[in-house]
Amino acid sequence: MAKPKSRLGRGLGGLISGGGSIGQASAKLTSEKGIPKSRTTKKPSKEKKGSSTSTDELMEIATSGVVPNPYQPRKSMDSKAIDELAASIKAEGLLQPIVVRKSGEVFELVAGERRLRAHQKLGRKKVLARILQATDLSSASLSLIENLQREGLNPIEEALGYHSLVNDFNLTQTKVAERVGKSRVHITNLLRLLKLHEELKVLLTEGKLSTGHAKVLLGIEDLNDQLKIGKQAIAEGWTVRHCEKEVYSFLNPSSSNHSKISGFANPFSGMAQKAESKLGR
Repeated sequence: MAKPKSRLGRGLGGLISGGGSIGQASAKLTSEKGIPKSRTTKKPSKEKKGSSTSTDELMEIATSGVVPNPYQPRKSMDSKAIDELAASIKAEGLLQPIVVRKSGEVFELVAGERRLRAHQKLGRKKVLARILQATDLSSASLSLIENLQREGLNPIEEALGYHSLVNDFNLTQTKVAERVGKSRVHITNLLRLLKLHEELKVLLTEGKLSTGHAKVLLGIEDLNDQLKIGKQAIAEGWTVRHCEKEVYSFLNPSSSNHSKISGFANPFSGMAQKAESKLGR
């Protein structure tokens, strides 16, 4: 089944002032024969708070002169994916330039780490780059959005990206949602995952624990108990529904008279209330 195209609101083009897409710009500068030595384009536009400034350039830069983005949300790179991308670039050329901003004597990567690594793997000394004069906030937002659009981050990486926008730039969850084109509820739910036991975060990152199971386990405040039940859920192949029941039973070993426990409904509350009513309590 083909993956649906991501729809994330403003996207990269919306956060980079100057209008046109990166793909359109690079298409004019790339060909099967290779990348031209350099070309500069300037596109005036109104400067927006938290966005890149009014000019940008397209030119070749040294791959050795690019440093990592400190706000990169992706914590691990799939070496197989890098190999496949390198093979594609070797055969077809670079379809979209990387995006960088000037930082002293070097360029700081804003978006396109896998494209940069693929070039380095091919032994190429130069790479086509779009050079922005971006703020820290714009750089962090662009990096997060690019990763979400191109290939989904795992839930913990995505949550850490949102956490950075909230804590490093003092944004509200609503503002974060607006920047990345997600709902505020989605942002809130992802941020809650950072409260999981560290081992459960790893299992979630590895895909051994689902986000649905993780949300249920957050109902257990004690991290050791949370981990114990989480591992049991994985070992026994619990569904999310079954996990809810087990967590509820753990939290309420001898009673079932609460309507809600830690965010999910008590399935026995209705029956308990009716029984109490008939008994005249």
